[in-house]
Amino acid sequence: MANSYRSAGFYEEAIAEYSTVLTNHPNNALALCHLGDCWYQAGNSTKATEYLSLAIEADPKQTIAHVNLGVVLDNCNR
Repeated sequence: MANSYRSAGFYEEAIAEYSTVLTNHPNNALALCHLGDCWYQAGNSTKATEYLSLAIEADPKQTIAHVNLGVVLDNCNR
């Protein structure tokens, strides 16, 4: 359901769904990555950076998390 919400641009709903997934699977790198993307799309770069960094910690080979984190940081001029 979270992916459907995210794809449709319903970021608040997607954030809630991904958060539920992470309650049971806190190191799910893909869920962390998608949650970071949702926070970014919702306008919260701080939360986006937090969750994308956690995704990279959970799975350093999660390429999309590295790319998305770079985009967030570039757009924040960090």
